[in-house]
Amino acid sequence: MTDFSCHIDGSRRDEARSSVSHGLIMTASLVPPQMAVARNDPADRLNDYIDALRFYLALPNVAIDRILFVDNTSSDLTSLIQLARDFPHDKRVEFLTFDGNKHPIQRGKAYGEFKLMDHGLAMSTLFQADDIVWKTTGRLKFLNLPEMIDRSRRVQFDLMCDLHNLPWVGSGSWTDRRNMDLRAFAFRREAYDNVFRDQWRAHDSGFDASFMYQLVLRHSSDLRLITRFPLQPRLQGISGRHQRDYRSKSQATKDAVRSVARRLTPWLWL
Repeated sequence: MTDFSCHIDGSRRDEARSSVSHGLIMTASLVPPQMAVARNDPADRLNDYIDALRFYLALPNVAIDRILFVDNTSSDLTSLIQLARDFPHDKRVEFLTFDGNKHPIQRGKAYGEFKLMDHGLAMSTLFQADDIVWKTTGRLKFLNLPEMIDRSRRVQFDLMCDLHNLPWVGSGSWTDRRNMDLRAFAFRREAYDNVFRDQWRAHDSGFDASFMYQLVLRHSSDLRLITRFPLQPRLQGISGRHQRDYRSKSQATKDAVRSVARRLTPWLWL
């Protein structure tokens, strides 16, 4: 299989599109290179994507009314498509898969993910230039996404993300770890083109979360930029890189600390 696409309308969908709903793009690599990630069993990954898609299909339509699922390993999406057909929901859903993950693994996850997003957004019929789109790593459930969307409606933005500049974040390393959290962020469709589109083509190396941190800040004067989510994202699932459970006790403690820091010390990018 090379390029494949499928469009499904939910059985409970109201044809009158909500003017306040946002869209979602779920990024996926169903069959990644075995050495690229720790969670590399295709069966495990497929189950992760199925569970996450079921979760997003069940979200209120006033939060998310469109879902774009994009896989870059030219894989069989039958199970996911069948779920979207059988599960009662009120959303427009597009599935895309293409052969886009054959670059050297040394170029990193960000390289492959933005290559994937460029392709998906170019091929999708779901999003207009002024639409707000939330991006999630497709295997993860963004548990408080409706609350995050509700809070985000209070401000106008082109890009909303989490930037971190303290070393404790992410790997736990105590060296400088300035980075952008690529697991979840939101953008105005047109702003994505202005900031991110084709960046992967120009950077064969060094295209990682640290580079994205600097890239975002370079656009701070010409974009309505929000560099901290109003709430601490609560994610559920298994880390692809470390096989770490995002709802483990250690992760829950870390999330609690970050949640308090957002309220008491918003200038601290923990």
